[in-house]
Amino acid sequence: MWWSAFKPILCVTASGVLLAVSLPPLDVQWLGWFAVAPLLIVARGRRPLEAMGMGLLTGAVCGAIQVGWDANPQLLLAGYAPFLWLAMLLGIAALATNLTCNSEIFGGDVRRTLLITSVAVTAEWLTAFSPLPLNLAACQYLNLPVLQIAAFSGIWGVSWLLWFFNAALAEAIAQRSRRALSLAVVLLLLTVGYGFFELARVDGTPSPRLRVAAIQDSGGIERLEELTRRAQRRGARLAVWPEHCLETDFAPQKSDDPTRKLARRLQMYLVPGYLEEAHPKQWNCAALVAPDGTVRGVHRKIHLFSDERQFVQPGHAATAFSSGSLGGIGKVGIEICFDNCFPAITRRVVAAGARLVVVPNYDPPTPRLILHRLHATLLPFRAVENRVPFVRADTNGLSQIVDATGRIVGQSPLPASDVLVRDVSLGDGKGTVFTRLGDWLVYACLLVLALNGADVARRWFSARRGRALR
Repeated sequence: MWWSAFKPILCVTASGVLLAVSLPPLDVQWLGWFAVAPLLIVARGRRPLEAMGMGLLTGAVCGAIQVGWDANPQLLLAGYAPFLWLAMLLGIAALATNLTCNSEIFGGDVRRTLLITSVAVTAEWLTAFSPLPLNLAACQYLNLPVLQIAAFSGIWGVSWLLWFFNAALAEAIAQRSRRALSLAVVLLLLTVGYGFFELARVDGTPSPRLRVAAIQDSGGIERLEELTRRAQRRGARLAVWPEHCLETDFAPQKSDDPTRKLARRLQMYLVPGYLEEAHPKQWNCAALVAPDGTVRGVHRKIHLFSDERQFVQPGHAATAFSSGSLGGIGKVGIEICFDNCFPAITRRVVAAGARLVVVPNYDPPTPRLILHRLHATLLPFRAVENRVPFVRADTNGLSQIVDATGRIVGQSPLPASDVLVRDVSLGDGKGTVFTRLGDWLVYACLLVLALNGADVARRWFSARRGRALR
C-alpha cells in the first residue's frame, strides 16, 4: 500500500536528482543513461495529464538542486529558465510514454521505445525556436567517445541515444521485455567503438597548429591590453576578447584605433567585442583584426538573448573571414555568445571555410553561475559537429579552448581574471556530414511520427468502416 502511494514521488525525485547530478558542476555523466528511466516507468498506467505533470515536477526537482535560491528575483528567474524548458521536455516525454504504453496500437517494446525517443528528440529540436534551446545530450559533453557521433548526426544523435536507452530501460523494467534494451546496448557499444576510432583518426591527422588565447576579464581596455601582452609573451598569435568589452570604443574604419594599433604592435590577431551605433538599435559586433591592423571581417550577433532585444538589433550573416597573407591560418569564423547555442550558425560558418571559430562571450550572472555552466556544455558539440576548434572568451568565467574532437584543452575558472593560452590543430575547413546534411536525424524522427500517425489513422478508419458495415 505505502509503495503504491509513494512510488510516483520517489520515481520523480529520483529522476530529478539523477539528472541534476549528471550535469555540471558534479558531472557524474554516466548517470544520464539511467536518469529519465524512473520517470518513464511511473508515467505508465496513469492519466495523461498526471503523467505530464510528473515530467514537469521532475524538471522542477532538477532545477531546485542545480539553482537553489537567490533573493534577487531576476537572477532567480534567469537561473531557472533552462529548467523550465527541461520540465516541459520531460513532461512531453512522460506524456508520450503514457499514450504509447496504454494503447494496444503500439505493440512491441522496440516500436514504443522508438516512438518515445522520436517525440523527445523532436521536442528538443523545437526548443531551437524558443528563447533557450535545450538538449538532454548536455549531460554527456565530457564523454569524448560518444561525442564523436555528432560529426555524423549532430547533437541530436547523442540525445537520441540517451532517450532511447532510458526508454528501453524503462520498458525492460516495467514490461519485462528486453529486446529494446538489448538493441540500445548494441547501439551504445557501436557508438563508443566508432568514437574511439574517430578520436584516433582525427588526432593522427596532420594539421597546422596555432597558439591561441582567451582573455577573461572585465576591467576595461587597459586591462585587456595588459593581459593580451601577457598572452603574446607566451607565444599566442590570436587573442579573443569578451563580448562587447569595448562597448562603443572601437572604430574599425579608423587606422589609428587603439585596438588596431595594438594588433600591429604585438603582431597578433585580435578579436574584440564591441557595440556599433546604428538605427534603430545598436549592433552587437565582433571583429577580426589582423597583425597588419586591417579589419578582416565583422560579425553581428544573430541570436539575441532575453531582454537584449530591447537595445540591440539582430544580424543576419554567418560566414568566415580570410585571415590575410600574414597569418597563413586560412579562414576564421566568428560567433557571439548565444549564437553557438544554435547548430545552424556554426554549420554556415564552417561551410564558408572556417578552420577556427572564435566566440566573444558574456554569460549573465545567475545563482551558482548555472548559465555559465550549462552554456559551456555546448561548445564541445559544436566542435565535433563540424570538426573545427573553438576559442571562447567570457567576461568572468569558463572561457574555453576546445579542439576539433570536442576535447576541452583549456578552461578558465569561475569567476576570475585569466589568460588562457593553448595550442590547437586547425580544422580543414571542409566540415562533416552534419555540416552538409544538417538536422537529418530530426527529420527521420519526424518521419517515424508521421508513419505512426498514419498507422493510427488507418486503424481508426478501418474500425469505423467495420462498425458501419455491421
